[in-house]
Amino acid sequence: MKIDNLNVDGFGVWKGLQVDGVSEHLTLFCGQNEAGKTTLMQFVRSVLFGNCIERRKKYIPPVYGGLAGGNLHVITPHSDYEVQRHIDPNRITDPTGDLSVVDAKDGT
Repeated sequence: MKIDNLNVDGFGVWKGLQVDGVSEHLTLFCGQNEAGKTTLMQFVRSVLFGNCIERRKKYIPPVYGGLAGGNLHVITPHSDYEVQRHIDPNRITDPTGDLSVVDAKDGT
C-alpha cells in the first residue's frame, strides 16, 4: 500500500492542506519545532485507524476551523482507493468519526 496524496480539511493546526505526489520510495517532512510535522503524521494515523480520546482532544476541533478530518489517496496492487474520515467534535461517544473507502477508479 502506498499513500499517493493527502488532503487535510482540518486537523490540529492544518486547514486546507493538500500534499500531492508523495514518493513511493521516501518522503521526508522537515520543519522547525511546532511546524506541524507530528500533526501531519497523526492525521494520517487518524484517517487510517481513527482517534483515541486523548488524540481527539489534542487535534479536534481544528485550530483554524474547517471540517475535522480529510482523505488519503491510497494505491494498492489491486486498485486505488480514497480513504476519507471526518470527525464531528460534538459526538463525544464516537471518537473514530465517519469512515468511507471508495474505489478511486470507478467510484464504488
